[in-house]
This record gives sequence, C-alpha cells and structure tokens, in this order.
Amino acid sequence: MKRFAMVTVVVAMAVAQAFSQPTSVPRLHLCVSTTGAVQIIGFFGLPTQCPAGWRYIIVPGVGPQGPSGPPGPQGPPGSPGGLMCWDTNGNGAIDPGEDRNGDGVLNALDCQGPIGPTGPRGAQGSTGATGSQGPAGPMGPQGAVGPAGPQGQPGATGPAITTFAVCVNGSGSGSNTCSCGGGTLVSRTTSECFVTSDTGSCSGSAEPISGHTGQCCVCRP
Repeated sequence: MKRFAMVTVVVAMAVAQAFSQPTSVPRLHLCVSTTGAVQIIGFFGLPTQCPAGWRYIIVPGVGPQGPSGPPGPQGPPGSPGGLMCWDTNGNGAIDPGEDRNGDGVLNALDCQGPIGPTGPRGAQGSTGATGSQGPAGPMGPQGAVGPAGPQGQPGATGPAITTFAVCVNGSGSGSNTCSCGGGTLVSRTTSECFVTSDTGSCSGSAEPISGHTGQCCVCRP
C-alpha cells in the first residue's frame, strides 16, 4: 500500500512537470520498479529503455481547455405543490394580470385577495362623561329696538294750585302795578323782574324813557 502511494505521488509530480513544458499535448514516459521507484524517461521513449524488471508507463497528455458548450434546454415545470402563490393559472410563467399591485415585481404581495365587504354596524356605545365647562364666547351684536309699549295708566291727580304769577312792564302812560285780581298778593318784584309760581313764571321790563319800572307778583287764590 505504501509503495502504491509513493508511485502515485511521483507520477503526479511528473505530470505537473509535463504540463510545464512548451508542447501542446505532452506524453510522459516513465519506468516504475517493484519497490515503487520511478525513473522519468522523457516525452519520448521505448520500453527497452527501462531496466530489467521495471514497468514501462506512458502518461497520456492533456490539451488546453475547450470553449464552454451551449446551455441545455429548460427543465420541465415542477410539481403543482411548488407553484408560486401569484401564479393564478398554474403555468409556471409570468402572465398579464398576475402582478396584482402593479409594482413590477411578482412576490407575496401579489397573493393578497380582494378587500372583503363592509361588516355590520356595531352596537351603540355608552354615553361618555360630561366635559368641563368651556370658556364664555364673545358678546354678540346689539339687537334691534323693540316696538313701543302700550299706553300707561293715567297718573294720580296732582295737588291743588296754590300760587300763580302776574307781571307788567313799565310804561309812560297807564298803570305799571301788577294786580292779583281777587287773590292775595304773596310777593312783588319791581324793575327788570322774573318770578316763578306753582302754575308758571313771567317777567317784567322797565321803560327807559319814562323811568317806570316793571313789576312781577306772585298771588294766591
């Protein structure tokens, strides 16, 4: 077993040396003894060149690597259990309409079903707690003037008349003295005068030429 391993290593080294030569297809000639010793003859040789009892071996040459062959045909579709979820017709190919979300990529996002119908309306919830009082709003504009109210009731009768006023102006001819008629004189004022009574007021003026003064009297009935 050790002898065979040694022969293998020596042959491998000889092959590597053969490939390093400038020939296109080298053929190496070797002699191998029964003890595993190796004698390299060269790229050309004859069995008679090996010692007696040695084995004559020719290592075939290997040419340069050829060009790559054409790609093989596409394999058959897989089993139905291996279909993609977006492959709606199961033909293993990309067909129009299978890109359901229109993003240009076929993946699990295209496997979503259509939106379902709207569910029934839920029950009315309980009334929530009353919120806090909000701030007061701004004052609104003043409203229009309302209609006039109804006529009020007549007032109570006032007190009886107690005084009245009598006035005369100063004159060059005639009397310039105020008279209370049948009443009683309460007060009299002369010259330029003015008096006020319970029933009203009056005034009297003087006559500059004659020098007669006016009079104002307050009388009582």
